Amino acid sequence: MNKFKIALALTLALTSLTVLEVAHATYYSRDAFYPGNGLPDSLIGALVYFEDSSVSSYGYSSHMLTARTEFDNVPDAVINFRRATSSEINSAPLRFWVVENQSSYWYGKTFNYDSNGAPLAEADAYYSAWSKVDLKLDNKKMDEAQFTTNQRKRVAVHELGHVLSMVHQPSGFSHLASVMQLEYPNSYSLTTVDILNLQYMY
Repeated sequence: MNKFKIALALTLALTSLTVLEVAHATYYSRDAFYPGNGLPDSLIGALVYFEDSSVSSYGYSSHMLTARTEFDNVPDAVINFRRATSSEINSAPLRFWVVENQSSYWYGKTFNYDSNGAPLAEADAYYSAWSKVDLKLDNKKMDEAQFTTNQRKRVAVHELGHVLSMVHQPSGFSHLASVMQLEYPNSYSLTTVDILNLQYMY
């Protein structure tokens, strides 16, 4: 193959790679959130939550606290969590649970409800407004994967990101780190990308 053909082949390969990377670029600003907006901003500023007893019985109280603290501490963003009083338990827009092997494929998941309190299908939740969210972690699934404490905290932070309408970020060496990537390293802290997006939205 002559030099011209080699150069042409390299150009085409690099062009294809560039197009692929642009199509899966890191999401910023509005693109980093669900189109349906999720929970109203008025709730995010004082998000009342109920924590089921399963959270403490499975040893996840500190994991959930870590997740809430990560988002509470984002500077210049109005994100605040408040534990429900006894009279608010049934109406709390955010509820935390830990389950045992409820699913064969997820470590953590959010379950969303429409303005009438009816469950939303996952595809519909992406484009809808929500009235409340259940955040569930699967203890057995994480046990089976031999997750460390920090990896379990990463799952909690990641899922709480979904509660705040954050979408999955693309993974790979060419992308900036984010807790919203579908990877579970021992790092659970919000990254610069996450913080900038949350400051934009809230």
